[in-house]
Amino acid sequence: MSTVKKKKQPPAPSVAQELGKLVADLRHNLGMSQEQLAAAIGSSRIWVSYIETGRYLPSEDALLLFAKLLPPELRQPVRAVAGARQAGATDAQFHRAIAAARTAMLGSTTGSFNRK
Repeated sequence: MSTVKKKKQPPAPSVAQELGKLVADLRHNLGMSQEQLAAAIGSSRIWVSYIETGRYLPSEDALLLFAKLLPPELRQPVRAVAGARQAGATDAQFHRAIAAARTAMLGSTTGSFNRK
């Protein structure tokens, strides 16, 4: 009798990884380097790198500073992620807030955010 091994499903991305990817995508769409983003929010390139790779979950304040750099239609979704961070949201709530921000980014018609 042979047994069939089931393939392991890759783990779901952590909140930090998912948020890091969103920050990286938004930064790329702004046309900014990690150094430029770090300077704009008063941080270091290493710190931005840690966020983008999911090694560090940014604070609410850091997310609010980042939101100020975005086009108006993307500020509120990123602020909602910051609010979830401040409120101690569950992972599921975080994932929903991040997904909403990503949807807003993909639907944006401002400058380089236009993906059409």
